[in-house]
Amino acid sequence: MDKLQHIVAIEIGSSKIIGAIATKSPEGKIQFEAMEEEHIVDCIRYGCIKNVEETYVRVKRIIQKLENRTSIAPRKIKSVYVGIGGRSLRIIQKKVEKSFSEDTTITAGIIDNMRKQAKHEILDSYEILDTVPCRFIVDNVEVKNPIGTLGSKICAYYDLIIGKEQIRSNIKRVLSERLQLNVRSYMVTALCTADQLLSYDERQLGCMLVDFGAETTTVSVYKENALLYMFVMPIGSRNITRDITSLKVLEETAEQIKRSIGNAMSNADANKLSIEGISGTEVSNYIMARSGEIVANIIEQLQHAGLTVADIPAGIVVIGGGAKLNGFVELIAQQTNAKVRKGAPNSDVKILESAANNLEYATIVSIVAKAAELIPSDVTCCEEPPAVMTLNESFSAGTTINDTVAAKADDEPKEEPKPKTRNRLSLLWDRLVEKSGNAFSDDDDDDENEITK
Repeated sequence: MDKLQHIVAIEIGSSKIIGAIATKSPEGKIQFEAMEEEHIVDCIRYGCIKNVEETYVRVKRIIQKLENRTSIAPRKIKSVYVGIGGRSLRIIQKKVEKSFSEDTTITAGIIDNMRKQAKHEILDSYEILDTVPCRFIVDNVEVKNPIGTLGSKICAYYDLIIGKEQIRSNIKRVLSERLQLNVRSYMVTALCTADQLLSYDERQLGCMLVDFGAETTTVSVYKENALLYMFVMPIGSRNITRDITSLKVLEETAEQIKRSIGNAMSNADANKLSIEGISGTEVSNYIMARSGEIVANIIEQLQHAGLTVADIPAGIVVIGGGAKLNGFVELIAQQTNAKVRKGAPNSDVKILESAANNLEYATIVSIVAKAAELIPSDVTCCEEPPAVMTLNESFSAGTTINDTVAAKADDEPKEEPKPKTRNRLSLLWDRLVEKSGNAFSDDDDDDENEITK
């Protein structure tokens, strides 16, 4: 196996599918080597695969492009890590209790068993994607780390991240069944990004992470270093684009207009412009109205979490392709009076693919970084092709390969020739010749001699 471990990650989003490869050195250094993407429209909706065949074709193309990269070839991708998101994701809280007959030291094994017990929740058409510990109480006293404490009773609260069974089953159809790839782990994208983009202080003090995507906006709230709330809104930047199409332009053109002159806040300069015969003022009105609605829904999630802006003093961190819209981050800051910043991966990952530094690729970088933590030390996602056998012979001058092969054949022991099997007609002829005093045989020889002459 290579000294470097190769890590392959796939993110299936609502506007594009992204594949990435990173390497991990024996010392644990991670390098983001390459990234490929395929834009999609209707084969995936709200993070869930709707058209298996089309998704298969696009993921296959991504895999082939990655394998053709000079830093990867001639290796072949055999396994992947997959980030999961989508509209159906949400959290439910599960309480697990355990009592002992006397004071007992709480071990990692006890905590692991309690976590497994939390996963036994029976859900109709939903499945548990991850289990996140929130609080531990030992003998009525809350502790941050219960391992090593003494007590006769422990109570644990877990956030169960759940989603429709269809999300994972459709991914399996594409990656496992069609592409014959081994999916090493399904990881909740929102948890990966929080691990990579939020500092310990931010999660401890209280903060909100907003992933503003094409069709969904995921809001996660952290407090006291625990995930307190998560919700996926079925609204995103594509809603703004489609609003602009009402001005009688195609969606592709509407997207270009949004990127070039779009602004979530008032833009006097844009109002003076005219693109594709469309007034900049009209475009701004659509963008500002929809952006305001999205921001209002983001802020409302704090109320659903039972918090106010004052409860998240570390502020709001924004990522996702939609967050590139001019004025969007400023609009959130204006409406909340909170600190707002754009998210960026931590320095633990060295990014060699320059495009991956863009705001909209923070999620795939986070998935790669999390996969690097999970991958066993003796595993790699890319394997070397099987060795090709070669003929390693030295020849003297003037010797041909055929001569060498023939010489080898002469050296090999030869089997005795097997006697030829005589059929019944041949045996009958021999008997007739015998009885006639070999007359027929002599005549045949004479005839043969005459013909030869």
